[in-house]
Amino acid sequence: MNGATKIVRELASLFVDHAWIARGLLGVIVLAAIVSETAPNLFATALVLLLGFLGVFLIDIASPTRDALHQHHHSRRP
Repeated sequence: MNGATKIVRELASLFVDHAWIARGLLGVIVLAAIVSETAPNLFATALVLLLGFLGVFLIDIASPTRDALHQHHHSRRP
């Protein structure tokens, strides 16, 4: 397997293994697009993106499901 194929597989696995993160990030982007059309300045859009992305990632880090998946993934390695 060449390097490019390995990179693409790793990126794809992020969205397959953690589909809710992908949906959460897409939701933040959609919300930011709506805010950018309705808010008078870019600060509101930037704030939605920053807080939204941080929120999604912090929820993922704090999620007990993430820990269980992480332990299961590492327990399969030889």
